[in-house]
Amino acid sequence: MSLALLALFPFAAHAVDADGDGVEAPPRGADCNDADAAVYPSAPELCNGADDDCDGFVDEGCGGGRDGDGDGVDSGSDCDDADASVYPGAPEVCDDGLDQDCDGADAACAVDGDRDGSPSGEDCDDADASVYPGATDACGDGLDQDCDGTDATCVDDADGDGSTDDDDCD
Repeated sequence: MSLALLALFPFAAHAVDADGDGVEAPPRGADCNDADAAVYPSAPELCNGADDDCDGFVDEGCGGGRDGDGDGVDSGSDCDDADASVYPGAPEVCDDGLDQDCDGADAACAVDGDRDGSPSGEDCDDADASVYPGATDACGDGLDQDCDGTDATCVDDADGDGSTDDDDCD
């Protein structure tokens, strides 16, 4: 290009696409943020507080709000838009004082005082590890090891044939 043409059109020789997204910056192109390759005309609009598609609007189609913490949920639905670990449907961490899943309460951790694998709400004696739902209930000891509400009844069957001694003829 001649020097005379460059003097008239100085931008003509230097097409600028600093972020490499394929769209030049003004005055020749329409890239509204040539420092970010994710921002260009017709780019997908993200709920991130920015005009990703260069149309002059921020976060359109994002449910009326922006996503302040980047968790993908707009501030109108997110119960804590400053914490990316908190959003509707997030995994809940029990007893940490946070409502991660936005259901209105922090989940309480199940307590297993005797560490037998049954939480205290199901275990009928959370101080004794031999007592839990499904445990073998020893008969006649006065304890309800299997948490069914009764102690197992002992059956006298000295010869082990399945018949009680009262009904057994041999």
